[in-house]
Amino acid sequence: MSFADRFQISATAQEEFADRNSEQSAFDETLEQYVRRFATARSPWEDFGDPLRPRENLLTYYGVGGIGKTTLIARLSSRLTGVGRQPDHWPSRIELPIPTATCVIDMSDFDAEDAVLLIRGSLTALGARFPAFDLALARYWGQRHADTSIVEMFRRKGRLSRLAESIGVAEHIQSAMEETCEAVLGTSIPGVTAFRAFAQVGELAWRKRIEHTTLRDCPGLGDLLEMEATSANLAYLGYALAWDLARIQGDSGASLVIFVDTMEASSALGESFINRLTWMLPNALFVLASRNLLTWAEREGDLEFKGPGRWPTLEVGRTSEPRQHLIGYLSMEDRLRWLSRVLGDACSEDVLVLAARESQGLPVHLDLIAQHVRNVARTRRVVAADVQGDIGSVARR
Repeated sequence: MSFADRFQISATAQEEFADRNSEQSAFDETLEQYVRRFATARSPWEDFGDPLRPRENLLTYYGVGGIGKTTLIARLSSRLTGVGRQPDHWPSRIELPIPTATCVIDMSDFDAEDAVLLIRGSLTALGARFPAFDLALARYWGQRHADTSIVEMFRRKGRLSRLAESIGVAEHIQSAMEETCEAVLGTSIPGVTAFRAFAQVGELAWRKRIEHTTLRDCPGLGDLLEMEATSANLAYLGYALAWDLARIQGDSGASLVIFVDTMEASSALGESFINRLTWMLPNALFVLASRNLLTWAEREGDLEFKGPGRWPTLEVGRTSEPRQHLIGYLSMEDRLRWLSRVLGDACSEDVLVLAARESQGLPVHLDLIAQHVRNVARTRRVVAADVQGDIGSVARR
């Protein structure tokens, strides 16, 4: 190995997706059903806006750490957006007949405000207005961040600034929220002043103004706007978004797919937020990845929305999509193919086969074996003992 080669990133087994056809197929089938449900609905809001109706908008993948769940989420997202790599053996990019918005929320670094703004930013892809959602967000913003504009907030935070720079979304959101406030207040007020004015105006006054706008048809909007402006309550804004989205779906059609990664890393507050948001947004599709089986269908627990009657797609034993999928290990054939590609002639064929068998198909175990074999091969011949043992043994070496 040359000196320069030491600084090159090697392919990892966690990027090996030869065994992910079934997971991809489950996503495709779920997405097809999701689009068809709203395309054939008499009225998306009347058919799916019932606050007590069971939710069937959640597809989940679970499996041990290092099995490739995050990569799976990234690959599925890329099939919708056309951005990023996807496995060669998977079908090409999904071309839906309607505008589609996608968003990825990483629960390992969760912030409720960031999540809501990321979702709002993704909606620009639909090219439509979201007056109920924007009004609810403006009222929250006027109470919590009276002196900070949406544009400024996007510039401050890393993940938000990257989104803003790529599609110029911050100005769009700021403008849309201002216009909605102006429509309700009946006067033109620039910048965050509009948010403050709406947050401070009397309830009777803005409720009367809403009656003269299309927002009068959004049931419960007034009560939503009266909720305390807390991070815990932010997920309820999904109700207003569901109403906005239903109007578009009933007119020209639209889809919203929200990917949630690393669910096991979320706090109780984070899980409660996703649980509540998924319930509030029955006309969006949620694709969730976690180390553990999602237990929302159980009757016990502190979540607001729980039980088998609420989450039929999460019940154990379900066979139709969407449902919960265990992410499997790589097959022996895939292990050998990957090891042969990344190790070349660093070890003999029999050691290669033994390494594949010892890993049991766990990608992170294969990565550690490959790293150790490359290190050993620099100074001596690789022998069977170098690849034998559980993942802890290989890690210690």
